[in-house]
Amino acid sequence: QHGIEIEQGRFEAMDLPHKHFDVVMMKYVLDHMETPFAALQKARAVIADDGILCLADLINVNSIAAKIFKDGHRLFHPMHFTYFSPKTVTDWVARAGFQVVRIDYPFLRTPYFNLSNLTTFASRAVRKLMNFSGSKTDPRVYSTAFYGSMMDVWAVPAKASGRTCR
Repeated sequence: QHGIEIEQGRFEAMDLPHKHFDVVMMKYVLDHMETPFAALQKARAVIADDGILCLADLINVNSIAAKIFKDGHRLFHPMHFTYFSPKTVTDWVARAGFQVVRIDYPFLRTPYFNLSNLTTFASRAVRKLMNFSGSKTDPRVYSTAFYGSMMDVWAVPAKASGRTCR
């Protein structure tokens, strides 16, 4: 309708034309894939040389919440096969032929950025840091959503490294 071509499906199984797409977006995806590096390589193969890769809502294993809560971090889950930090995702993306131009932490634009959530996070962080346990059946203290736990990574093909994302 607006001249926009959208493909949706299981990325690793799709037969897509090379250097064809202006944008490849993986939202809530890369950390769930069994072969995330292969997906990044495929993204590089199908994205145009002046295209943009967006890895949206990627878990940041190096976040404040992950460091404080450890095994009680709300995003550590068996369905996540790979965890990234800003450094590791930058390295993986570079090895796949991209250059990261921006990493955002979208927490401040979410419904979780509110006084109730921040108060709960603070009280649980104090409990965890003071070595108080959760319940008798589960001694972990669980985090709430917090700044830096999720990241959006914007990258361009390496030879287009002069581009920026706003």
